Amino acid sequence: MGNASSTGGGSAPNQPQQLGAPMSASPAAGDSTTGGVTLVPKSSSSPGQVGAGTDDSQSGSAPILAAVPEDKYALNPGTNETLHNKVKDLFPTPFDGGKLVVNKPLSNHFQASHTVVMSSIDPSQSGYKYGITFVGTKKYSESEVYPILLGEFSPAGGDLNGQIIHQPAEQWRVKLVSQLKQGKNLATQLTNEFRWPKANLAVTVANVDLEHRSGTVVADYMHTVFGRHAVGGMAIVGCNPRIPGGYNAVLGLGARLAGDKWQLNLSATPLHGSFHASYLRKLTNELQLVSDWEVDLSQRASLGNIGYQWEMPKSGFTFKARIDTEWVVAATMEKKLAPFPFTFALSGLAHQVKHQYRFGIGLVFQ
Repeated sequence: MGNASSTGGGSAPNQPQQLGAPMSASPAAGDSTTGGVTLVPKSSSSPGQVGAGTDDSQSGSAPILAAVPEDKYALNPGTNETLHNKVKDLFPTPFDGGKLVVNKPLSNHFQASHTVVMSSIDPSQSGYKYGITFVGTKKYSESEVYPILLGEFSPAGGDLNGQIIHQPAEQWRVKLVSQLKQGKNLATQLTNEFRWPKANLAVTVANVDLEHRSGTVVADYMHTVFGRHAVGGMAIVGCNPRIPGGYNAVLGLGARLAGDKWQLNLSATPLHGSFHASYLRKLTNELQLVSDWEVDLSQRASLGNIGYQWEMPKSGFTFKARIDTEWVVAATMEKKLAPFPFTFALSGLAHQVKHQYRFGIGLVFQ
């Protein structure tokens, strides 16, 4: 059966169930995928995903990073690139305009999607997009099945985004991301990730051009120490003839401190004077508070956010809200219309200083 959703528009997602979120990975981002993909949509707390929620109605608070005894990689720290993702996922992802998404599972391994976006805020994202997802048969766990192939094509602009994720061995994962615009290669990156029970190493090569002697190499390492606490670092080396000296390098440090009901993430590039801190506090199974703060001393700029996620599993409501130091307020509300396979969503964003207001409304058919 096909699934259809009508939502507020923004950038088109690779996973059709998400609202207001970009395609699963940006070719220039260098992020690391941490799990497999399933064609059967499940309830989650991913940012912007309609119907995000929890089915756990038991009293009390579960640990944020509760380890699963059967999973020997439960204490794997991931990468510096994804260090703040757990906090960012709890902030709302506002959307606006109009969007229609039709999902069509073709088999147990294939799924096609048709997306029509109508947005006056970002006309470049408006139009029709066709997406395809393939999931292989190599299964490592209930949530990890490989290989994974993701693609999205926009006929109007000739844009093509593609992603291949494969795990040749239990400890080795490979990810290739490419973006074409009007037949020209816009960005390409290849990531090799090596996992151990308490350590993670990722090496990324991006936008290599041998003719012009340009490209970027990223080395990322994290190690778990003292229970769930983790420390690590990242080195980025970029080569380009336009850079004085022909290349530049950035060194970064990262750390995660975690308890049963809280998590603090810290990252910094000391030589460039930039710092990033994020904090999560789980008050109950339904209510979580988050905050995020970024400082760039070289640009004399800083931005702070504080927000919350409140879930009501029995009634099917999920609320997310945030406010930042520039007086931008954003909120989303999602309601599962049980027993029907529908989810109703509302979104709003207000920039108090610039007097800008954006609103969105969506309905997802699952």
